[in-house]
Amino acid sequence: MQYLFIPLVALIVTHLIKFAVFVWRRRNFVGNRVAWSFFWLGGFPSVHSAALASIVYLIGWLQGLSPLFGFAVFVSIIIIYGLLEDNKRQVLYEKYFLSSKNDALIKISKDGVLMDFSGHKLIDVISGVAIGIIVAAVLVRF
Repeated sequence: MQYLFIPLVALIVTHLIKFAVFVWRRRNFVGNRVAWSFFWLGGFPSVHSAALASIVYLIGWLQGLSPLFGFAVFVSIIIIYGLLEDNKRQVLYEKYFLSSKNDALIKISKDGVLMDFSGHKLIDVISGVAIGIIVAAVLVRF
């Protein structure tokens, strides 16, 4: 049950932090829908990284440096690399969109919503990993 509960808590905590940062930055809610914006926000901090880090920490804590732990670390690195790569690709697309003469592409790029679905920057991933580890480290002791 810990393998489900602890990552779920890390996910919820990270979403709450992400939503607070979103509101603090005074960004517009997508479609004026608070619930939709809460669950689908991208950016800082990475919910994916927090959930992965909490699972990897939990496996390491309960199983030690086992083959399962090594596998979890390797798979997490591949997933996180994909998140970073997605962001890099979207930044490149946005440069092309902004230099185009297509008003719709320019608008999509300037409103910033598309970037919310386009992976993460390194700081997003690092902060997500830190949150995941902290949450797991605290909850594993209960």
